[in-house]
Amino acid sequence: MTSSLSLPESFGKYRVARQLGQGGMGSVWLAHDTLLARPVALKVPHLNHSADPDPVILARFQREAQAAAALHHPNLCPVYEVGEIAGIHYIAMAYIEGRPLAEFIHPGQPFPQRQAAALVCRLAYALHEAHRLGIVHRDLKPTNILINQRGEPVIMDFGLAKRMDHETPVTRFGSLLGTPEYMPPEQVEGRLAAVGPASDVYSLGVILYELLTARLPFVEDNVYSLLYQIVNRDPPRLSEFRLDVDPLLESICLKALSRRVKERHPDMSTFAAALEHYLYRDEAHDVSPLIPPDAIPFPTEPVPSTVLPNDLSVDCPACARRLKVPASALGRKARCSACKASFQVPSDLKEARDSLTVPLELADLPAARMVNSIGMKFVLIPAGRFRMGSPPTEAERAHDEDPQQEVILSRPF
Repeated sequence: MTSSLSLPESFGKYRVARQLGQGGMGSVWLAHDTLLARPVALKVPHLNHSADPDPVILARFQREAQAAAALHHPNLCPVYEVGEIAGIHYIAMAYIEGRPLAEFIHPGQPFPQRQAAALVCRLAYALHEAHRLGIVHRDLKPTNILINQRGEPVIMDFGLAKRMDHETPVTRFGSLLGTPEYMPPEQVEGRLAAVGPASDVYSLGVILYELLTARLPFVEDNVYSLLYQIVNRDPPRLSEFRLDVDPLLESICLKALSRRVKERHPDMSTFAAALEHYLYRDEAHDVSPLIPPDAIPFPTEPVPSTVLPNDLSVDCPACARRLKVPASALGRKARCSACKASFQVPSDLKEARDSLTVPLELADLPAARMVNSIGMKFVLIPAGRFRMGSPPTEAERAHDEDPQQEVILSRPF
């Protein structure tokens, strides 16, 4: 089996730029789609690229492609295509600029409780969509969650995804699939028939626990001791490591981490609803990003970005400022970050939330408006990349609109 593979600069219709990373299942490369003029991430499995590739890994790789291609949600990385070129199998995915959630987790520095709950709530809704289509991730962990430039989480890597309607027997007897620290007991014990949506609930519960306490529920140097603890012990209460943890949030997290499947939240929508109850039990709440965009360094290489929206835009009835609110705030109370007025988010925006599943250009983003004391009108341009100027074929094109060029705003302007 090949441990590393160097892609040629010219790979079919793709122009390969550089390797982004490498893991146990394969490597990921940044490339440019020359036909559609967009950046992509090419995932290449660690296969023996001869006439007889490893059937187990190839079957698992093809399952990932089939599973991921069926998913369409702002917090799930979209898959463009799967194929084979010169004996090299690959998946072309959206290139998401950002950093893994793991890079935001530091010892002794737990997340603010509301921020952690809102982030996990967002992930739970995304996974509910995957489960609704019969797909279980089975390898949720902070390194498989990217935080994009808008501070939103995007779930990556369905390499161990399982379709609930059938399971191709590609798992070798005795092999351990997943990352031990985030695995539920049924997965540790190898009871694959018992692995389902509640297994992802457990793994997401581990992530919530880690965000809130800056540590994992079970910490062991020996992997066998770790697996024993997961199967036979209940996790310590969060209040043992964080005195100010909200009792309701603690109970929600510990329910997700129950060793017995039937005692967990029955599905991701129920998990998300419990987190929403914690977040919105007060009449009003702030509308702020899950992770401040300033915490995500803007890339130095000029690669066009794929923006995956997950927020909705509403106008504050008091000051008319356009605000971003989470999709989960539909029909609930929100508080304007500018004038602090409390208002009701319309509930009829659900269709708009469900339609936000494609890359969004800057021109499509709703902009905040402001009028100063002498009547000048201003429009907020969000941080990001866009093209300035007009193509030569555009009607009524002015002479000063040439040449077209990419403009980068690292902060809203």
